[in-house]
Amino acid sequence: MTFFQHQSRIINISFLALIGLLLWLIYLSFSYGLADILAEQANYEMQLWENQELTLDTWNSTQTILQQALQFDPQNPDLLEMMGKMYDWKAKRSFSLPEQIVAHQRALDYFRKAAKKRPISALTWANIILIKNFLFQYDIQFATALEQAVLQAPWHPFIHHVVVYVGLSAWQHLSEKEQSLVLVTIKRGLVGRKATQIANLINNSQHKQAICKYSQQSQELLNFCPYHQKQ
Repeated sequence: MTFFQHQSRIINISFLALIGLLLWLIYLSFSYGLADILAEQANYEMQLWENQELTLDTWNSTQTILQQALQFDPQNPDLLEMMGKMYDWKAKRSFSLPEQIVAHQRALDYFRKAAKKRPISALTWANIILIKNFLFQYDIQFATALEQAVLQAPWHPFIHHVVVYVGLSAWQHLSEKEQSLVLVTIKRGLVGRKATQIANLINNSQHKQAICKYSQQSQELLNFCPYHQKQ
């Protein structure tokens, strides 16, 4: 093989490799674009659920669309989050406890995948907290979700509501570290935009007295503990 033949072969291989790369990029762009179109359609249908009765046929139709979108873009955290919301929605509208558990577990799987792809999303971690609480799963995954939600959005009103609601309802299952995170969130929530809602959660909690032993450390907590206030 002559020098020029060798050079020509290298050029041909490089050209074919470039063509292959371009075709792959075109395929990816097409896949992502189609996934976005399907996701928009599914999101539109999910918004309609707010104002109409959700039927199994409607849910199945939307789930099929979203599943198709995931086939084109399986690592997209937005799509994984939407699928988690779909199963969470289904769980809340199921009449039997076994169906609720199965749907919540599927929702949890998708939320965990979404959190893995986008760990900075406090809302994803909050959804994990809510589902783990429903399933009475106060394990390392619950602890991680609680810590990450507080870390990623320490002043977000929705995070305050979720952490305080779940924290007080599951107080006896929490470690000291987890209880400390709940207390910190309570203090933040009581000076936040939704302070009234946080106060209502405390007043309606059967574990209200459990946090009173910490009331001397915080005037916000002391207001809910008149007995400790007199001491």
